[in-house]
Amino acid sequence: ACQTIVQVAETIGTAETATTPHLRLSPNPATEQLLLSISGLPELAGARILVSDTQGRLLLSQPLAVQAPGQASLDVATLPAGVYFLFLLDEGGTRARTRFCKL
Repeated sequence: ACQTIVQVAETIGTAETATTPHLRLSPNPATEQLLLSISGLPELAGARILVSDTQGRLLLSQPLAVQAPGQASLDVATLPAGVYFLFLLDEGGTRARTRFCKL
C-alpha cells in the first residue's frame, strides 16, 4: 500500500486587506475653497497638504485643517486658474493624491 504524507514547513503568503487612502474634492473645479473628504488614513492629526502645478512645482504646503472626522478644507483663492495636484501625507508617510481645477 502507498501512503501520502504532506508536511507544511512554512507559510508562503497570506491574503492582506489594505486600506487605500482616498480623497474626494468638491467643488471641482473650485474658485475659492476646496472641501476634502478623506478615507483610508488612520490618523489625520499631523497630516499635511501639498499642492503642485502640472510642472511639479510645489505651490502650497500646509498642515491639514480638519473640520470634522474625515473632512477638511483648503483655501485655493490665491492660486491662478489652472490644473493642480493635491497630495495628502500623514505622519506615517501614507499618501493620497488627486487632481483639481481652479477657475
